[in-house]
This record gives sequence, structure tokens and C-alpha cells, in this order.
Amino acid sequence: DYRTSGHNNNIIKGPEFITVFDGMTGAALATEPFSPARGDVKSWGDSYGNRANRMLGTIAYVDGKLPSAVFCRGYYKRTAMTAWNWRNGKLTKAWEFDTKNSGNKKFENEGNHSSQVGDVDGDGKDEIVYGSSTIDHNGKGLYALDLGHGDAGNLGDIDPQRPGLEYFGVHEEYDNGRHLHDAKTGEMIWHKKHKGDNGRGAVCD
Repeated sequence: DYRTSGHNNNIIKGPEFITVFDGMTGAALATEPFSPARGDVKSWGDSYGNRANRMLGTIAYVDGKLPSAVFCRGYYKRTAMTAWNWRNGKLTKAWEFDTKNSGNKKFENEGNHSSQVGDVDGDGKDEIVYGSSTIDHNGKGLYALDLGHGDAGNLGDIDPQRPGLEYFGVHEEYDNGRHLHDAKTGEMIWHKKHKGDNGRGAVCD
């Protein structure tokens, strides 16, 4: 039992794993240490494991051919994600992105409670749209908007008068309200300020 006392019994130490299971039998086919790894809990923004244990996961065709599992950790401060491939009975990393690495600092605190996947730049490979930031199919940062963390967002051909995809998002902090941006370039289409936490939002026809 690795739970700590207090703070919702968060787990802040001990091993973490990623395992591929056989869907018919439940047999474990491959196991690797989980990545992005927890490491120093404080590096994620607090000392009690709330931010270190903020996880997201999705499936993306980052090579344009076969699906990869993308596991994400953190979005309030430090942000990291890893694309994993399951190929020919082997579980391997395709790439890893981490804001602690040189050149990635601007992607801190730019994530949402949800992630979307789409080919935003038309190259036939999926990107990870993480709220106020987007990570390219190769694990490199594409752009960050400096709008901070938010809870909800939608990716799609939201404005049919514009080519490509757009992203609509709402924001929890800095009175940033809600916005719509070009999903390929990060160009701001419109931005409406809203005092306080704009906690939820969606777009629809």
C-alpha cells in the first residue's frame, strides 16, 4: 500500500508501470517502467502529489500509419507526455516530451483537463492538442499560447469559412475567459476575456 496519509491519500513514491494485456485472456504481454516518470513530486507544482498525479491518455497516429498510446502527466506547471508503440510483441517509446528540458519552458501550465488528437498541420500524422499548447507528431513543441490552464476544449473544423481545424478553449486563470485559435499555427481568431474561472464550455452548431 503506497498511499500517504492526508491529501486524499495521494501516492508520491513507489514504482509505476505500463502494461499491455491480452484482451481475450488478461495475460500480461509486456511491462515497462511508466513514463513520464513521477521523479521529484515537487517538480510538478506541489509537495503532496496532486499535480504529479494529474494524468491523461489518448491514442494517436503519430507516425501516420499505426496507433500509438500517448500518456500525459501534469498540466498546471511541469507537463510531460510519452508516445508508446506496441509492435510485434514489444512495447517501446516513440518519443518523450517534457517541459523540464531545454527549450520547452514556455509549454508549462498550458495544459487542460483533457487532450484532443488531430492532424492539425495536414501532414497525415496526429498532433496532441493539450489546451493552450500543441505538441507535434514527433514529440516536439509546436506552439504555446500563454493562456494558462483550462478545463475544457474542442478541436474540429469549427469555422467552415477557414481552412483546416480550429480549437475552442476555456480558461481557469488569469481572467483569460475563452478563445478560438487556428489549430495549425496557434493564430488567435478571437479571444473574450472573462473575470475569474471560466470552468466549462463547448462549441456546437
